[in-house]
Amino acid sequence: MRAAPLTDRELVAHVFVPLTGPHHPHGHAHLAQVWRRCRELLAIVEPTPLGLPTDLPGDVDDLPARDGPVAAARRNGGGVHEMFAYRRHDMLCLSVVLAPGQATSWPALEADWARARGGEHPAVLGEVRLRLARHRRSRWGSASATAQAYASLRAALDGPDRPGPAQGASGRRLPPGADRPSPGVAVTPGGFVVWEASGLPDDRRLRRLVVVAPKGADEQLSEWVWSSGRAEPATLTRYLLYAAMARYELRVWSAGQTRSLPHQVDARLARLLPLLDEAAEEDQPDPAQWDRYARRLGRLVADEAGLLDAVAELSGLRRTVQIAATNMATLVPSPAGAHRDGPFADDHALTTWFDQQLDDDLTYLRATLARTTSVGVLLDRSVRRWEAARRERYTLAQTALVGAVLMVLTAIQALRYQVPLPTRVQPAVVIGLGAVAFYLPLAVIRLASARRGGTTLVEHLALAALVATVLWAGLAWLADVVPTGWAWAAVLVPGAFLTTWLALTTRRAYRRRRAEPGRRSTAV
Repeated sequence: MRAAPLTDRELVAHVFVPLTGPHHPHGHAHLAQVWRRCRELLAIVEPTPLGLPTDLPGDVDDLPARDGPVAAARRNGGGVHEMFAYRRHDMLCLSVVLAPGQATSWPALEADWARARGGEHPAVLGEVRLRLARHRRSRWGSASATAQAYASLRAALDGPDRPGPAQGASGRRLPPGADRPSPGVAVTPGGFVVWEASGLPDDRRLRRLVVVAPKGADEQLSEWVWSSGRAEPATLTRYLLYAAMARYELRVWSAGQTRSLPHQVDARLARLLPLLDEAAEEDQPDPAQWDRYARRLGRLVADEAGLLDAVAELSGLRRTVQIAATNMATLVPSPAGAHRDGPFADDHALTTWFDQQLDDDLTYLRATLARTTSVGVLLDRSVRRWEAARRERYTLAQTALVGAVLMVLTAIQALRYQVPLPTRVQPAVVIGLGAVAFYLPLAVIRLASARRGGTTLVEHLALAALVATVLWAGLAWLADVVPTGWAWAAVLVPGAFLTTWLALTTRRAYRRRRAEPGRRSTAV
């Protein structure tokens, strides 16, 4: 079939970058560089009738806080060469139109744009290149006539917009070996024929659309794809911005781990359920079991926090997709009729599918979260029961010991029994008993806890005082034999206290370093 004549070929390019999130300073800096290259390489430096600045602010903080235009510039001479930057919904968009007065080709125009655009940048949320042309017909007529015109227009395409095999997609999945069907063509109410190359991945960052207008529709085409003369983006530009947002969220969802998180947590829960059976059968697990229960309970808490974070993240992502889909449907409704499989219908089908996938993911996440919470409550209840029983046993032992000491001291006092202790030893014994009373409750608290993490600094202090008083009592006992006993006591007792305290503290710090995850992995 002979190719249909196309005239007045133009190129409109849109680049969208976010103004929020971790990459927003880099995105604005990238657009500022593209703006400068357009000025230098394409000579787009003159002011426009809009009265906007001809320079894009170099700092993201200098951008206006509200939605609206930021900068605009054009090139005088033949044809139309303009660029326009505006802010909308925490997004910054740079739009450039290259419409030379003389005949040219789309690859030549894209080569000019590629020089100004530069290389790929990770902060770019999406880029769209619109290949515009006019057809010799003033209208398309019936559906069959539109199909014939579309077939002839496809034969006239340059380069990458020819039909091709399906590429890998991270969104809607096809059976192995299946090709994605062509998105087809859409005919807008204004009579514009719009299509996109077939076989493209759903999460594509760069889109190339062809828009062919019938003869005599130049003003309507400019208003729909570029501007109506007002300082605001055109209808198609806003639609493409929301579509780029949806495809960006698809890339985020595809690269994330939220879909595999329920399976990972479910596998850990399956290994944890036997512990609940053990908990129902045992009244006093051994220390190794205490540590295992404590670690599993801590893992459950971490899993619960991860699931909560994933639910919040996916809920926000789904809400963004729903807002984008609603705005897209308002700006460019999904076409119906003979060409309902065009690029707009493909966009709407993608957002519908994506919203359903997010709803399924959230359902699984919430179910896993409820299960994790329930199992964690049951395990924590068992651990608390064991801890209460353990603490009760140690408390009874401590009470019995303290009661026995008090009974002996009461009996000694009631019987007026004189303990045969040298006078010099008695102060050390009194203070030693105080040190025992100080240390004993701390030791019992540590031993009664199933999830203990070692001795505390206060317990080290109490144990050092106990060691020092024992040494003091021994030196005081020898004072009757060795005349210099008191001098030695004045030196050795404080020395013993400090040495014991430093040794215990150093051991505690060493154990803490050994427990750090990074040091454990290094040791392994």
